[in-house]
Amino acid sequence: MSSLAADIKCCREAIQSLLTLENYDTSTFSSLWQTYQHALVRYCESSPAADADLLQSELDWVQLAIAHVNSERTSISQQLMNLQQGRKAVGQYGRFPAE
Repeated sequence: MSSLAADIKCCREAIQSLLTLENYDTSTFSSLWQTYQHALVRYCESSPAADADLLQSELDWVQLAIAHVNSERTSISQQLMNLQQGRKAVGQYGRFPAE
């Protein structure tokens, strides 16, 4: 395995490890993702006939990782909406006329 392929694998493992954490730092994720992307670009630039199997594997993984992050984002936005609705309800709680 070339050193660039090893760099890709290392970045991928670091991202996977980070995504297993409940409350990971998004700036760390962003930094790792950029490093991963640069490693892929360097790999493709270094070899015009880059290993198609490796690139397909990485593409499949990227699609799964993006789906995971999008799912988390949707879940968090729903939780924030519920929180806002709860705060609104609490704020309106004494405004109704007593019967």
